[in-house]
Amino acid sequence: MYEGFDDEMSEDDGKGSDSDEEYFLPPESKRVRLEDKYPRQTWEEIIEKSDKGWSFSTIQSKHKKLSDRKEISRMKEYLKNDGSKIQKFNDINVGVLKEFLEMRSELEEIHDRDLVDTALKVADELGLTTFKASEAWLYRFKKNNGIVSRKINAVVTKAQLRNQPELNEVVDEFRGNMKAVIAENRLEKVFNADQTAIKQEMICGRTLALKGEKKIKAVVKRINATTHSYTVQVVISAAGKLVLPVMVVFCEPKRPACFEQQLLPFKNISAYSTTSGLMTSQLGITWLRNIYGPAAGENSILMVDSWTGYQQAIDQDNGSVQIHVLPPKSTSVAQPLDVYFNRPFKNFLRLLSCKIRRFFPDFDLSNRQGMATLIDITIGQFSAPVFNAMIQYSWYASGYLEERPEEFNTPVAVCFDSIKIDSKCQCDKRAFIKCAHCDTFFCFTHFVTDLHRCYE
Repeated sequence: MYEGFDDEMSEDDGKGSDSDEEYFLPPESKRVRLEDKYPRQTWEEIIEKSDKGWSFSTIQSKHKKLSDRKEISRMKEYLKNDGSKIQKFNDINVGVLKEFLEMRSELEEIHDRDLVDTALKVADELGLTTFKASEAWLYRFKKNNGIVSRKINAVVTKAQLRNQPELNEVVDEFRGNMKAVIAENRLEKVFNADQTAIKQEMICGRTLALKGEKKIKAVVKRINATTHSYTVQVVISAAGKLVLPVMVVFCEPKRPACFEQQLLPFKNISAYSTTSGLMTSQLGITWLRNIYGPAAGENSILMVDSWTGYQQAIDQDNGSVQIHVLPPKSTSVAQPLDVYFNRPFKNFLRLLSCKIRRFFPDFDLSNRQGMATLIDITIGQFSAPVFNAMIQYSWYASGYLEERPEEFNTPVAVCFDSIKIDSKCQCDKRAFIKCAHCDTFFCFTHFVTDLHRCYE
């Protein structure tokens, strides 16, 4: 599964990384230390043979890395004086790793300073007073144990941790019930719906810069647009389809008279507005009746979270929808849209925004028409059949499908990473994007400005 640049464009809601500084050591000398030539046990065997009077040539015939007899003498002296010290150094690493794993099992924050403090504590307990938790030691310890700095993307309380086993049981029961329902119905009739907030102007939160720069700034159209959001109500089926159109709720403190007319060209969205950009219970009713119902048809099965607006919408329904409400606090592990879909969706939007901001600065990303253009393009591309397996994967990863979908490329990989040096639009301009539907390269004008829609 090719992730393309998704990691680089990973969701961080516009916040910079506060990851610990990595230490990059200068290249080590090619000279091999004696203790690195052979394990301790092998050296002890070599020394024993030498003490028994074996000739050096005989010993060397079995241990080719030996250069001369002096190496045996030096290693014998080394083990005599420092052998126990070597073991203590190993014990320090073992002790630090053990405490690190214990802290992570408790979901504690851990930084470089914590590893250093732990190492000094363990060294003191072992009586190794000459030990220094240097940058070199820290670098090697992290590298040898696969320890890296990661952005915290969720926080929990101790109470939630204590209740986790009970929640796991509830989630497992819900999964079992849903799997039974899915087994008795066509995948095309099983849906998951979820609201996701999209920043009015999306930024990556990271940028390349010269080492030593003290303050890293980035240009946006409107600063307040990076903190205000609109809502997208996405629906996907267990068959791997993105349901169109998608309800989009814009933030409009004073809705203009031209709102509907201005957004009419964007066929992939059904545009509404509130003063906050959030869905209301009344909009939930409108969505179920006017958007979801006609698209899903009769006797559909809908999985949603515990938002009260869904229940109010179902109460207004004529019984054509069978609703299944996810257990509270379970969406991160049991809701397909949360488990996989939303991240690549926002990654695509973020990359699209960054490319336009960089290469086409006159295009206004954060006004109503700009936001509608970006979300309409993204929804249109995600509806391509080439991404059916990716959408199905979100159901598989959530535990509802037994069979893993076929390998797939992400939308970022298909639409952006596929652009090469000779990728050109039909007008001979350099490609801005590749359409996931028709597999054709387009420039910015012919794709974004002209709202390319080969799939209609």
